[in-house]
Parts: sequence; C-alpha cells; structure tokens
Amino acid sequence: MKEVIIIEDEYDCLSILQEFNINQQYEKISTSQLKNLASNIRRMKDLKQLNIILNRNQIQDLGQILGQSIQYCSKLQKLKLDLSDNNLNQAGMFEISKIFKKCQQISDLYLNLKQLQIKSFYQYPSSANQIGEKGAQYFGQGIIHCQNLMSLYLDLSEIDINHEGFCWIGSGISLCQNLQRLCLQITNSRISQQSVHELMKDFCKLKMLSNLEIDFYNTFISNNTFIEIGNGVSRLQGSIQQFFLTTKYLKFTFAQKELNILKMYSYAEIGIQALQEFQLLITKCILLTEFSLYYLFFTNKELECLGKFLANLPSLQSFNYILNSSNNYEKTNIISFMREITSSKSLQNINIDMRNNQIYHDISNLNLIYELSFPLQLKSLNLQLQSCSSDCICYKKVFSSLDHLSQLEVKY
Repeated sequence: MKEVIIIEDEYDCLSILQEFNINQQYEKISTSQLKNLASNIRRMKDLKQLNIILNRNQIQDLGQILGQSIQYCSKLQKLKLDLSDNNLNQAGMFEISKIFKKCQQISDLYLNLKQLQIKSFYQYPSSANQIGEKGAQYFGQGIIHCQNLMSLYLDLSEIDINHEGFCWIGSGISLCQNLQRLCLQITNSRISQQSVHELMKDFCKLKMLSNLEIDFYNTFISNNTFIEIGNGVSRLQGSIQQFFLTTKYLKFTFAQKELNILKMYSYAEIGIQALQEFQLLITKCILLTEFSLYYLFFTNKELECLGKFLANLPSLQSFNYILNSSNNYEKTNIISFMREITSSKSLQNINIDMRNNQIYHDISNLNLIYELSFPLQLKSLNLQLQSCSSDCICYKKVFSSLDHLSQLEVKY
C-alpha cells in the first residue's frame, strides 16, 4: 500500500506551490493518512491547480476532511476531485460546496461522486456515496459562486437523488453564465423524466455553452423526454457546437429522432419519419461542426436521407458513424450514402466503422463511386470494414484512387 507522504517543509515551500497532484485510487488509505494530506494542502496558499484521485478508498469523513482543507486554496483555478466509491455523505457535500464559495476563481471543475457498483439496480449499500437531496442542494447553492467557471464535469452515476435534488443541481449550474463545456454523467440512475425535463430547461439558460455531453447509460428515458432533450439543444442554437448523448444498450424506436444530436451510443432503429423530424430540429444548430452517430442503425433509405441532410449543414466539418457489430438485418449500402454526403461544401473528415456487419457490395453499384465528385476540402477518409465481406477489397481499390486526400485509411 502506498503511504501518503507527510512533507517536512522547513522553509514553507508549500505556500508557493502552484500545482499539486495525488493519485491514491484503490489504495485504502486511512483516515489519519487523509488528515495528513489535508494538512499539507491547507498550507498551499498559492495553489492554482489541484488534482486528487481517491476513488474506492471507503474513507470515513472524506468530504469533511478534504473540503475543509481545500477551502484555504483561494487562488485555485483548476480542481479535480475523484471521490467515487467512497463514504461521501451530506455533511461531506456541505464542506465540498463551501470550496466553491471560498475558491471563486475556479474555471475548470471535475467532480466525480459516482457510487459503488452494485448487484441489484434498486439496492443501495450503506457504504456507498449517499449525498441525497440535501447534498445536491448544497452543490447547487455552492456552484453559483463559481462565476468564472468555464468547464464542468459532474459524475452522479448510481447515486440516489430525487427530483428536488436534480432541480437544485440544474438551477445552480444554470447561473454559471460563463460555462462553455458541461459534461453530466447520470448512468445506472433512477432519474425521473420530469427531472431530465427540468435539467434541460436549466441548461438552455447557459448562453455561452458550446459543448454539452449527457450520459444516460443504462438509465430509463422515455420518448417524450428525448423530445425535450432535442428541443433543449435547439434552443442553444446560437452557441452549441458539440452535443454528445449516450444511452448505450437501451432500445427505443420513435424517440430516437431526438437522440442523435451529435454522438449517440445505442443499437436502435428510428424510421424515416422520425429521422426527418430530427433533421428539421437540428438544422437550427447552424454552428454544428462535428456530428457523430454511435450504434444507431439506419436502413439504406434512411442512410441516404441522412447523407442529404448532413450535406446541407453549413458548418459541418467532421462526421463519424460507428456501427460496429450491430448484426443488422439489412446489408448496408455505403456507396449510396457516400454519394450524398460528399456533396457537402464544408465536410473535411469522414470516419465510418462498419466492422462485423453485412455490407452491400454489388459491383454494378460499386462502380457508381467513380462518378462521385469528392470535394477538395475533404482531408480525411477512414473506413473500417473488417469482417464484413471478402469483396470489401473492392472498396479499398476504389477509394485508393482519391489521391488528393491528406489521410486515407480503408481496412477490410
């Protein structure tokens, strides 16, 4: 086991230290060792960047000990606290929230409060992080003091927070008007549809927000909620450039039209009508530069429709489509899709991963690729076609003729 070092500092060098990092994950450090660490941090008056990783330590009074010490670092600009899988309680969250009031220069905050992995989805062990509604309230009331905050990563995965708690969190974040990047992890959660709706309403108030990432992995989200998420993103049309939404392994149909704003993790099908509605919504986001679809299956007709839509996004520069090992029932016609998307006037990078799928490779259709007029601004084309078909070698031969690309990679 690693020992937390007690620094003998005869000349008080800690008082001028500007960056401090400690990684004690899985090390099971004791409360006394943590107190020694906190004592050293308390002396770092000029500290601007602090990174502490203490996940899976099961430390008693974790939040109280760390929170009370970090509050002395009033010049902090970047703070990373990974306190996942510990015994964080409401009293601990109260002290952590006081950090935000005392350290108002923080511009970059990473806070991981994820609780223990559990066998039963509905059983929360007494040893897990349990901040509850009150802890969420402390966070919401504290974060409003960070008016210089530009980037926030908050992981609340598997934590039992009720609707009122999420409202406190959303309302607090909404008052950080300089926030440009927000990543919220709520995986394996029992968050209500009403809570998601309120969160999106609050996030729409962030007029500087350009990058929004929400992870609902293994969290139950209704169709209507996806519509609210899509509408929320469309109201950020004046600033949003990147939006990532994760729901891997959840199966939906109609609601997928709102799900694939930029990045989507889910084996699912949506239908042509839903896709068209989705396109009408996203066309409002004229600053969109990168579009990614992860594990979302399209029929060939839908894929062709998607290609036309992408070609008309005025600022789109990068497109990524990942459908690795989806075992879909229809052979995908990459050529037809490429014929549409390459008419874009702005697209520079294309990345398509279709490994372990069925690829349509009719040679008569394949010959149509020679008729494509690839835009001169296209810089990178990457195709992953491994384990699709022996005839996929034809794709490599055809695309290899594109000698104006700075990067070309076709694997089969």
